[in-house]
Amino acid sequence: MIFSIHPFIFDIIIIATWTFYAAILESMNTTKYSIIIYNIMIVID
Repeated sequence: MIFSIHPFIFDIIIIATWTFYAAILESMNTTKYSIIIYNIMIVID
């Protein structure tokens, strides 16, 4: 992980960010960008 100093806080930010994007993408009824963002989250983590 990039921010290993504060893993707990970083995980909360990741979860919050993912939930935010997931809500937007779900309202757009698309899975293409959902997969892309999910892959980016894995790379960042």
